[in-house]
Amino acid sequence: MQNLKLKLVTSQQYEEHDNVDEMIIEGVVAERNGSSYITFKQVDPHYNVTINNLVKIKNGIVSIKRSGALESTMIFDVEKPYATHYETPYGKLNIYVTTHEIESEISEKDVNLKIKYEMMMQGKKISDNIYCIERVK
Repeated sequence: MQNLKLKLVTSQQYEEHDNVDEMIIEGVVAERNGSSYITFKQVDPHYNVTINNLVKIKNGIVSIKRSGALESTMIFDVEKPYATHYETPYGKLNIYVTTHEIESEISEKDVNLKIKYEMMMQGKKISDNIYCIERVK
């Protein structure tokens, strides 16, 4: 296990506007049983709540489990879309995630993760998204 300073960047492109959030976080990176893990706490800048994040990467598939003030599990796999419940301060939403690209180079000394995906709700595309975590050097 290694404690690292990381930069988290999330980007959402909606039909009418874009949203980009960037923050520096302290995270723990570990490898176990063929999987890479990144854990960190995140303060949501919009709602001022703390969210625990567990990112797991194995065989090209990434899962992000969020717990605490907001809860969700999102699975990113370029081979198939996934349905998930995405909790917001306004309630749970049923979301479909289609992953277009995953780039990951994870070790206990370095982190570079980038996921490009789209989210759909009730059969309609709601956003194109990018989720990035990289080590601050």
